[in-house]
Amino acid sequence: MLNKNSITRFVALGLIIAAIGCGGSGGGVQLQGPPPGGVNFAGHDTNADTPTSSAVVPPAGGTTVTTTSNGTVTVPSGVPDTNITPADTLAIIPINTGFLGAVPAGSQLIVNGTANSGAFVNTNGLLAQSVGLPVTEAGTDYTLEFPDADLNTNRVLTVHHTIFSGKFYLQLNPLRIISPVPVDLVGRIPNNGQNAAGSVVTALFGPGNNGRSARLFIDYGNGFALDKTVTIANNRAVFANIQHDNSNVPVTGVETLAFIIGDL
Repeated sequence: MLNKNSITRFVALGLIIAAIGCGGSGGGVQLQGPPPGGVNFAGHDTNADTPTSSAVVPPAGGTTVTTTSNGTVTVPSGVPDTNITPADTLAIIPINTGFLGAVPAGSQLIVNGTANSGAFVNTNGLLAQSVGLPVTEAGTDYTLEFPDADLNTNRVLTVHHTIFSGKFYLQLNPLRIISPVPVDLVGRIPNNGQNAAGSVVTALFGPGNNGRSARLFIDYGNGFALDKTVTIANNRAVFANIQHDNSNVPVTGVETLAFIIGDL
């Protein structure tokens, strides 16, 4: 795991930016032109809501609370504030957020290193319920890791560890959440065994994120890693002009994708 106190460290989920612009182990024929895989991310705006009653978040398994506007949501184990009251504000990551693909049944979102968070991910790769994260004006740091998945691109891109990381901020005027989780990801990426040269992916963010750094760290699990940082501008981070590599993405996919957003 990366040190989330380094310059920046979500999303997931990421996730699929995993293949941007790097090669893996082994040889193989280089692709001509842009990679054929499509980014298949289901993103939504992260919104602010408040619980209607108090609850205590256990060390494992999470808890559910009823909110003013989003109905019942899961507050996962791993959150720093475990005493939830109606005075708290939750950042709501809506149900069905994630990367479409194949995920083992019973998988969960890992929240700040807590594997049994109670926030389940459906076998299609999307959140099974809305997730509520306690947040503050000063910013609350979260590392969210999606489970091992075969992402549905054009064929398959396997990502064993997909991580979104960064601070969620509560803004009071106007009331909103400044979220490090993208609302959309668009572009072209390789599948397992293909070359990633020429990949371009754009991450789109909600308001308030301009000026934050966006770091992409990809570990292929074979000694090769890509580490690239850009700045969010016009609510987007564009990963392009990636170095060419002389080998392809491993046929087994990539070990870790970390999409890391810096502080405001």
